[in-house]
Amino acid sequence: SVKLNVRKSLLKSATRLSAGMAPVLFKAVERCRTKLGLNCRLDIYVSQNPSMNAFCYPPYEGSAYILVTSALLERMNEDELTF
Repeated sequence: SVKLNVRKSLLKSATRLSAGMAPVLFKAVERCRTKLGLNCRLDIYVSQNPSMNAFCYPPYEGSAYILVTSALLERMNEDELTF
């Protein structure tokens, strides 16, 4: 399935985050989820990368995937991540 392939691809080069590992990022994501009215499951991953970047896959079968780079997490605060 597409969902399984996306997850496998992300796990090869990234680490799945929990709210305890990245509380500021999870607060920013929750703010976005509320504002946009999203009700799908969001899995958030981080990859070791010196570039500031993020992207997501569209929801598929009730889940969506977000990837952020480590540089983005290190340099941005909650408001910047939300933006």
